[in-house]
Amino acid sequence: MGMGGIRNKKRRENVRRRKFDEQNGLCHICARRMSLDVDHNHASYATFDHVIALKQGGKNCIANLRLAHRKCNSARGHVAITEYVPPAKVRRFIAELDKQENT
Repeated sequence: MGMGGIRNKKRRENVRRRKFDEQNGLCHICARRMSLDVDHNHASYATFDHVIALKQGGKNCIANLRLAHRKCNSARGHVAITEYVPPAKVRRFIAELDKQENT
């Protein structure tokens, strides 16, 4: 099913926009600005992330979804958010985001 059970593309994008607005455009993992205006494969793209991973018994529902950068989401994998420590590649990505925001 994927995407928190949201099969319809238009509805999925409406939920993505709503979550983006609810989170003020910030990644729930690193708290840096995400983008909806880049290619979906871009590291900064806002992807759906299950707060409680499905492998840890989380539900595949909208309430269990937050948005995260593609890079942050991919690096976190199935690790609990409370136990997640960003690897060096994500720390470099975050530093680059901070540098872009300060210029």
